[in-house]
Amino acid sequence: MPSRIASLLEAIKLKRPVLASLLDKYGKKTLGEFTKGFKDTSSFHNKSIQSRADLIELAASYTENLLGTDIASRFASRLSTNANLLTANHHCVNISDLPIQGTLAFALSENINGIVPVFAFGDIPLNNSRYPRGILFAGDKKLPIFPDKYKNTLVSSSPPFTEDFVLKAIERNSKMHSESQITEAQYKQSEQLLKKMYMNPKVLACSSYSDQALILSNLIWKKLFTDDSSYRNLELVHLEIEKIVSQLLLKDIKNPSSLAYNLFFNPTLRSTLISELDGKNGCWNMEILKNLLIQDKTNFESDLDPSAGSGTAFFWGIDSKGRRIPLYLNMSSERNALLEGLSDSREKFEIPFTPESISDNLKKKNIIPGLFLSFAIVSFARGYKCYGGFMQVDYLTVMRNGLSKALKSNNFNDWAEIVNNIETENYCTGMIFALFSPDKNIVVPAGGLEIASSGGLNDSDINKICSITLEDSNLFGLPRIYKTVFRPDERSEELSSVTPLEIFNHKKDNFLIIH
Repeated sequence: MPSRIASLLEAIKLKRPVLASLLDKYGKKTLGEFTKGFKDTSSFHNKSIQSRADLIELAASYTENLLGTDIASRFASRLSTNANLLTANHHCVNISDLPIQGTLAFALSENINGIVPVFAFGDIPLNNSRYPRGILFAGDKKLPIFPDKYKNTLVSSSPPFTEDFVLKAIERNSKMHSESQITEAQYKQSEQLLKKMYMNPKVLACSSYSDQALILSNLIWKKLFTDDSSYRNLELVHLEIEKIVSQLLLKDIKNPSSLAYNLFFNPTLRSTLISELDGKNGCWNMEILKNLLIQDKTNFESDLDPSAGSGTAFFWGIDSKGRRIPLYLNMSSERNALLEGLSDSREKFEIPFTPESISDNLKKKNIIPGLFLSFAIVSFARGYKCYGGFMQVDYLTVMRNGLSKALKSNNFNDWAEIVNNIETENYCTGMIFALFSPDKNIVVPAGGLEIASSGGLNDSDINKICSITLEDSNLFGLPRIYKTVFRPDERSEELSSVTPLEIFNHKKDNFLIIH
């Protein structure tokens, strides 16, 4: 391996120790061998703190309403026999490069007539890097569908796109093609998706964008495979995890024997947990959250975000525009604890941290579960094993260890042991094995639209993907990963200058190329 690429890989491994250990242990395995191991490690028969039956029932009902009885029944069966879930994705139409290739990698471990279960996160704005607002082409060209006024609205809070939105997107798509921003194949495929799928009456009849994304992700998934592919019968169920967790919480906060009830309303356990995970990625930073309550954002430079790194205490608040509010858990009150925050518009948000108040605000969608809480309900309480990306394997491991330590120090010894035994180093998303190359000077990760425009993957293509090693599949994404895990002031000029094309020229025979 060229020294520059090797140095880039080693720098990232130093920053992400869990990813480093996985690459050191499994890097020489092919993706076929690596993902086959997912089947052998399902945690379904492991002991869990709570029964999984309520999650299975809720997930199946949610799916049946949007995808029908047959898929819902198969989904319930999958969740009842295999506790592995993909939790790496943001909830939107699953079409952009990194999540679609991660979903494909996870699918390699599934029964070819089965279900690919994705519990995706909707606590992101429509203008997020995965671009829920519209269609993201390979190479990061963007076709907006939602108007600009919705760009900061969370997926979890977004209304559905309308027929008028799609018609305007069709016009923009034609203009992008005429200006050579996208290729002929990309144009034809995106036009077909917009006219046949986005304009599907069932999609337009949905009451939220979240539901539209579930249906569209399922429809587009089928376009990724040729008619004769053995993977053609796989069904993708790409649902919003916050919807499931919110419904489960409505039950759990009434149940003194549940994990959530004790994390919320056992004061000593709650205080210990808050302390253990304070400042940890994906959790909360209580000092920043407290300061946000008194800071005036007009005192900050426009390019500085005072909430950066704040996280949120258990829940995100939702303001009147559908934007999220970081919440501070004020435990100093002599009576009940309070969830407090300020919106970007400086609107005060405050609710009592009681079962009644939490239940009422969940129903009104004034709050949604945060990252830690979602994993606590699905994985730590109900024993589902979550597969994710290079960030998740690190922060989920930290969450597990902090929760286990808090439980043990408060004499929840049985629960602490169960949580400590849940595997969290489950890597799946971040691998790039399919590249889009419309000409010799452009090589970028292929998204779902580009895969579909090529006619879809046949069994020979799948075999090619399965033959790529785990280490090689991580190489192409290194420049993007480097900029994600290193701040600008931490980056070296040499490592920042390594390009995907340089990596491609080193390993061009090890990728599936789509033109």
